[in-house]
Amino acid sequence: MPRYFFDYRDATGVIRDDVGEDLPGVDVARELALVALGDAARDFTRQGREDRLTIEIRDGEHVVAGATVTVATSWWS
Repeated sequence: MPRYFFDYRDATGVIRDDVGEDLPGVDVARELALVALGDAARDFTRQGREDRLTIEIRDGEHVVAGATVTVATSWWS
């Protein structure tokens, strides 16, 4: 099974995943990244934080996929 690494980026910088996870393929890695990104966005919203969050998926040194979400906590009436 290939090993995928999930690097997390926000305004404070990058947290590089040096451990990774063995997964059956990039589609499963994408699903896990989207769940993690959603969890992070929910946490930021609960804390009242606004930011742009990105998870990049690597298969070693090459980025094979990624996703970004912008978290804004303003409410409209």
